[in-house]
Amino acid sequence: MLIAIGLTTVVMVAVPILLYSVDIMLAGSRYEDANHFAQTVHSLVADVDSGNSTSASVEVVVPRDITVSADATHLSIKYLPEGEEATIWTETYNHTILLTPPTTMGTYLLTIDIKNDLLVITFESLLKS
Repeated sequence: MLIAIGLTTVVMVAVPILLYSVDIMLAGSRYEDANHFAQTVHSLVADVDSGNSTSASVEVVVPRDITVSADATHLSIKYLPEGEEATIWTETYNHTILLTPPTTMGTYLLTIDIKNDLLVITFESLLKS
């Protein structure tokens, strides 16, 4: 009987701690995905903006809780998971940005070009409706 009570207590204490640990690991993984996405996009945009590349076209996976926005020459990528603080990666470029942002998480074709002195950044969904 004492063994059963002891095992029940261990399970009641250990399971919530284990679940909390899993949540922390998943949150860290989602943050790393968002950080990698932001660094990849900014690196590609910087290459085209600076003239190192004439254009770029690459398949990217937009993670959950990501929004991409542009204001004049500033490109911002915001990661805002529910119940947490936002992380924003913002860079300033030499050209005015014309952005077609991703609408939701998923796989996109990211295309970056300079047209009429505008830095044109387009996320085209690769999911067929």
